[in-house]
Amino acid sequence: REPMRALARADLVVAVGTGAVSADEVAAAVARHAPHAPVLTATLEPVGCWEARRMEPVPLARLSGARVVPFAGIASPAAFAATLRELHVSGELVAFPDHHWYSRDDLRDLEARAVGADALVTTEKDWVRLRGHLAAGPPLYVVSIALRFTTGAAAWRRAFERCRSE
Repeated sequence: REPMRALARADLVVAVGTGAVSADEVAAAVARHAPHAPVLTATLEPVGCWEARRMEPVPLARLSGARVVPFAGIASPAAFAATLRELHVSGELVAFPDHHWYSRDDLRDLEARAVGADALVTTEKDWVRLRGHLAAGPPLYVVSIALRFTTGAAAWRRAFERCRSE
């Protein structure tokens, strides 16, 4: 979200997912603006799920075929919707602005949309910004996502160790 010239500050660049820009395009931009920075590639993968009202783990497979009201206030809500499609979860995503702090009214509106659905479903980032408003209601599943490197995991570890030792 920063201007391309900000790449000059990067120690390394991680190209995530299969968005509108390919890893090759990212590498070309990095070569122009930060030729010293290695380009790593990664994907975001669902690795777990839990029911937020009861704070209980739920197998990801339970979401398969579920009719849910997914919602997210993240930079790329479409990426979350794609993750849910990969899990065979159906429901039209309700997108909020990035970094949205949920109100009780937001949660009531989402619960009203969930009438007739199996559950609400959201991201960990969103759960943190709404959990003070949870009361009785439909199940609220939170999907946990992990970054999985497809290239450059060793470079990531070296950079992490450098930061840890500073």
